[in-house]
Amino acid sequence: MSGPGRASLKTPSSSLSVGASARAFSDRYATLSLDARDDRPTLETSVFAGAPLGARADLTVQYTHADARDRGSRDLVSAFSSIRLTDRASLFMGVAQSWERGARPSTDAFAGLSIALGTRTTATLAYQRQSGANGGSVEVQRSLPVGPGFGYRARVDATGSSTDGLVDVQYQGPWGRYEASWERANGDSTTVLNAAGGLVAIGGTVFATRPVTDGFALIQVPGVAGVRGYVNNQEIGRTNARGDLPVPDRCRSAPRSRL
Repeated sequence: MSGPGRASLKTPSSSLSVGASARAFSDRYATLSLDARDDRPTLETSVFAGAPLGARADLTVQYTHADARDRGSRDLVSAFSSIRLTDRASLFMGVAQSWERGARPSTDAFAGLSIALGTRTTATLAYQRQSGANGGSVEVQRSLPVGPGFGYRARVDATGSSTDGLVDVQYQGPWGRYEASWERANGDSTTVLNAAGGLVAIGGTVFATRPVTDGFALIQVPGVAGVRGYVNNQEIGRTNARGDLPVPDRCRSAPRSRL
C-alpha cells in the first residue's frame, strides 16, 4: 500500500448511535503534514456507541486500538457526556484511559461549562488534566453576522506555570473580510493580518464583495438605495445608490425573480 486506507460504518437510530472505523498507512506514506520519517498508525481501529440520557443529557463511549510503526500498540478507552443545564448553559465532561507498550497507563480528564451570552456570543470555561498536569482555559467568542459586522475570539490558557492566549478580531464589510490576530504559545508570540475579498460579475456590473464561498446572487430595487436584503431571515446588507445589493454567499441555485 502506498497511501492511507479508510473504512467506516455508522448506524444511527432515535435512541442509539453505534459506529466503527478503520484506517491503515504504509510505513513510508507521506503528505505535506506527515513526513515519511514520522511515526504513524499502520493500522487503527475504533468502535463507539452513543445514547441520550433523558431529555437533557447524552453519553458517548469509544474504544480505539492502534498499531504504530515505531511506538508499537496503544489502546484508548474514552467517555464523553454533555448536559444541558438551561436553555443557555451546558456542561460537558470526558475521561480517557490509555495503555501504551512500555509505559504506565495514563488517565486524562476534562470538564467545561458553556454559556450563551446572546445569539452570537458564547463564553466557555474549561478544566483539563493531561499527562499529570492541570490546566484551565477561559474563552469568549462572538461569531460574524451574516451581513456586515464584527466578530471576535479571546482565550486564555493556563497550565502549570505557563500562560498562553489568543485574541482574534474580524470585520466583515460589503467589500471584504478583514482579520487581525495575536497568539502566544509556548513562549512565542505571533501576529497575523488577513484580508480577503472577491469580484462578482452579475447583472451587467462587476461588484467588489466579500469572498464568494458558494453561489451568489443580486438583489435589485432599481433606483432605490438603502433597502435591506435578507437571506434566511438574516440581514445581509442594503442596496447601493443604484438599488443593487450583491449577495456573495449563503445562496443556493434558484429561479430568477424580481422585486
